[in-house]
Order: sequence, then C-alpha cells, then structure tokens
Amino acid sequence: MSEEIATIQDNKRELPVLADLYKADDIATLFKTDQFNLLMNQAPEPKWIKENPYAGNSKYIPIGILETLLQRIFKEFRIEVMREGTMFNSVYVTIRLHYLNPVTGLWSYHDGVGSAQIQTAKGASAADLASINNNAVMMALPMAKSYAIKDACDHFGKLFGRDLNRKETMGFGVDKNLDPDAKYSELLELFELLKDVIPANEFDNVRNVVEGKIKTSYDKIIKYLKTL
Repeated sequence: MSEEIATIQDNKRELPVLADLYKADDIATLFKTDQFNLLMNQAPEPKWIKENPYAGNSKYIPIGILETLLQRIFKEFRIEVMREGTMFNSVYVTIRLHYLNPVTGLWSYHDGVGSAQIQTAKGASAADLASINNNAVMMALPMAKSYAIKDACDHFGKLFGRDLNRKETMGFGVDKNLDPDAKYSELLELFELLKDVIPANEFDNVRNVVEGKIKTSYDKIIKYLKTL
C-alpha cells in the first residue's frame, strides 16, 4: 500500500497556473484586463457618496456622477431601453448598458433593472390607481431608468458603488502569474539573496535564466531557489 501511495505522489503533477493556459499574446491582454479590473475595484471618492434618508440611509452614487465616469473611462457608451411596464404600484425599466471595452476595443454590455413607486394622493392607498397624482408616471419612469443604469453600473466594480451597502466583500488584486515583470523582480530578489548558497553545479543555470531573462524558466527557478 505504501509503495502505491509513493508512486501516486511521484507521478502527481502540479496544477497549471493561469498563465500556463494561454498563449503569450493572450497573457498580455489578460494582464491589461486585470489592471483594468483593478481600477474598477478602487474605492469611490468619498465626496461622490450620498445617503438616501428614505431608504434607511443607504449609500449611493448619484446618476450624474456615474454617467460622467462612464464617459471618462469608456469614452463611448449607450443606454438601450429593453422594456418598461408596471408592477403592483410601481413602474419598472430594464436597460442594456453598451460600452466600448478600453482593453479589447470590443463592444460589451451589462443589463440593469430599476423601479420607482407611482405617487398617489395623500392618504390614498398605494393600490388605488384612481388616486394617482398628475405627472406621477412622468416622474417615476425616468427615476426607474436611472435606477436601472445604476444597477448595470454595479457590475463594473467598487468604483461605481457596487459594494457601498454590502457587509461582506473581497479585495481584488492583480494575478502575478500574468505579470512577467513581477515574476522577474521576485526571481532577481531571490537570486541576489541566495546566490552565495546556490550549489556550484546549478549556479550557471540559475544565472543564465536571470541574466538572459528566460521567461519560460522563471517559475521553475523561483521554485528551486525557495527550497534553498
């Protein structure tokens, strides 16, 4: 039994890192995408954030700021209203936010939904459609559209207010496996730290990788140096 376990362990292969699954040209795009996602997950400016006293003081970023962010970051975007209608005593709007991805140069989109309550006369039941105020739908429909745009923007990340009212969140970091410069910095640091203890029969091999910047061997040499 112990021999079988030993054989299995000897034959066990390590899982590939993300960079191993893509071509070299794809890795550069993936790294740029990671950098872009890092931007999208920066905390929004505190001065952008407001509180809604009618919704338990929940935090939000006004639609005017969100639209300015869209213009500054994506340069080109458009809002497509997919459908609208009534639901109970409210109107709802579903939109599709089309945007030009600054990394790939391709168009993509996020969907969003929003609703707003139709105002009725003071003292009237919210379900009493005969008591709807003048211009109530005219006021509620644009509000529902704005909420739908905000909902779509949430998908971009923290910068657009995604986590303002969430208790459980996760930080975002760039995948170092996609950044050859980060790997080389780690390799160079290890080499300078351990070059005096590298066995003579391995030293030239390690030095050649470091000085020749042989990217395909970074992972192997970093792993080796960490065992010293």
